[in-house]
Amino acid sequence: MELLKLNSDLSNLEEIALKTAEYLKKYLVGAIPTETFYGLAGNPFSEAVLKKIFSLKKRSPEKPIILLIGNLEQLNLVVEEVPDIAKKIIQKFWPGPITLVFKAKKELSYFLTAGTNTIGVRWSSSYIVQKICEKFGLPITGTSANISEMKPCRTLEEVLSQIHEVDFIVD
Repeated sequence: MELLKLNSDLSNLEEIALKTAEYLKKYLVGAIPTETFYGLAGNPFSEAVLKKIFSLKKRSPEKPIILLIGNLEQLNLVVEEVPDIAKKIIQKFWPGPITLVFKAKKELSYFLTAGTNTIGVRWSSSYIVQKICEKFGLPITGTSANISEMKPCRTLEEVLSQIHEVDFIVD
């Protein structure tokens, strides 16, 4: 497990986001801070990555996984359409800690949708998440970095106490 340490002033964010994107492109799974809790970041278009996330969380495949996006263009990669009501909510509340549920693109994995044909997406207000998504060029998984049914993790120490097998952690 590699620890990627962000400076408190985020002066090394570009470097950390680039390294994180490289790991995601190699199909690794890591814990990253979001505006709410630590999330498990992985490539949502890789079945192996999604299976690993479910294994790490000890999560039932009947529970879908949300995706994090860094810009509105990335939304179009995973949703069939954006209804007018969603456009209004997006204009008012995104980026921010609100997950919207859309009709999913048909090619998305069952592990993302749990067979619901819908996908939860959040345009994160975290500059860290936005920069990682920008460097990766795609949405990333954003399920909380904790064992299912346990309290979401807010610190590096909490993540390490619950999930030891992540490939990297952004602190």
